[in-house]
Amino acid sequence: MPSKDKVLLVKGSKTGLGDRIRAVLVGLIYAEYTNRSISVDWRDGMYGPLNENVFDIFFEVKNLRYKSVLSLDDADVMPLSWKGRIHKSMDCVYIEDGAPTWDREQAIKKYSIDFGDVGCKNSILVSWDFTQLEKLRPLLPIDIKNESIETIEKWAWRRYLKFTPEIEGEIDKFFEGINGNTVGLHIRATNEFSLEKGGVGLDKYFTALDRILKKIDVQRIMVATDNTDVLRAMMERYPQATSQPKWFAKPGDPIHLDSSCLDAFQMAKDALIE
Repeated sequence: MPSKDKVLLVKGSKTGLGDRIRAVLVGLIYAEYTNRSISVDWRDGMYGPLNENVFDIFFEVKNLRYKSVLSLDDADVMPLSWKGRIHKSMDCVYIEDGAPTWDREQAIKKYSIDFGDVGCKNSILVSWDFTQLEKLRPLLPIDIKNESIETIEKWAWRRYLKFTPEIEGEIDKFFEGINGNTVGLHIRATNEFSLEKGGVGLDKYFTALDRILKKIDVQRIMVATDNTDVLRAMMERYPQATSQPKWFAKPGDPIHLDSSCLDAFQMAKDALIE
């Protein structure tokens, strides 16, 4: 029988895995401080088999009531654009509506609730974006509300999410035999990222790493990157550099948008392990 609890449903959108997780974190904060259950729907096939909710394979929710998306109905949903369609993906709904030229602000207004409205009474609220976290500051505990967005997201991760035992096991396996210091690098190097946010030259990473290596003994340099050229350069310069073995797109192309990837589920697991 469908749940009658008030729920915030977070949809997956056609974004990178990190931005999807950020959208979930914003939803979790809103759900706790408006006394709602949380539901997450990643059945769109972007990071696993179509119609399989891979969020439930990757994560467990702590400190909040979690509802399966399959238990939800849309008799009383907001935004109204989801009426009769809450079991469809964000991408599917957008295409059904004619797939207008992408405008993030307009898409937020049409397909996501306003997180500034903490008194919304509808049974099911739907969101998909991660850009409204700033609106939730007044709800946060005094010791975190004035921190940076990044710090708030880290706080929310620790408070609400943990990996499932399957993913935890994969992470533990990756670090087997490592007893010394590890340095981690996350290097985004796609053309899209460079255009939107500006690229950071490898020389800056080299300078920072060389400074660290002069101060401490480092057993492993963990390189999380979406670009094989970057990984090759790191491994040529630093013998202790390594990465999670994974499939790569052509250098400069986003991995999650490359249709030639034959195993989206493994792609997502690799990203989470990194």
